[in-house]
Amino acid sequence: MGLKEQLMQDYKDAMKNADTVRKNTVNMVRAAIKQHEVDQRVTLEDDADIVKIIKKQVKMRADALEDFVKAGRDDMLEGYKKEIEILQSYLPEEMGEEEIRTKSLVRVLSDNLDADVLDLSGCSLSDVLYYPSSGTPVMAMTGEGNAVIIMGYDAKNTILYDPREDRVYKLGMNDSALMFERAGNRFITYIPN
Repeated sequence: MGLKEQLMQDYKDAMKNADTVRKNTVNMVRAAIKQHEVDQRVTLEDDADIVKIIKKQVKMRADALEDFVKAGRDDMLEGYKKEIEILQSYLPEEMGEEEIRTKSLVRVLSDNLDADVLDLSGCSLSDVLYYPSSGTPVMAMTGEGNAVIIMGYDAKNTILYDPREDRVYKLGMNDSALMFERAGNRFITYIPN
């Protein structure tokens, strides 16, 4: 079911359940979609276009919230917060900036390597070390958009390559684990085809 149909169904359900706030909010979004279609002489079928309209509605209400706070209109705040919450339930979850970078990198590597790229984000360093032990390097984020390549390890250290400085160095296991944890334990490797 597309977003447009979902809005229609939710409108009907809100009417049946006598949920006035949801009914009015959904109806306002449906009216905004219809107004856009009339103004642009198009019929919106793509969910991405409808999401843009819903985001605009959320922004309008968020801006109004700021004005209500400045004007001391606490009586209006709860209603608008509820409307924003309802509208946001129709929006896809947004990825954080670091997650976007990781997903983009995985996509670039997948497109350019004859290999299956693995996003090991969330794994611990001890789990990830399996790959360097079998000869496959692992890219590890170190924070602020920087990364190193884990090339191997010994009993006390990881062996890292820093492409920015073009150097190979050893870092203690505990220090490595702490550095990678602080950066969100974001690791990427591959399995050759």
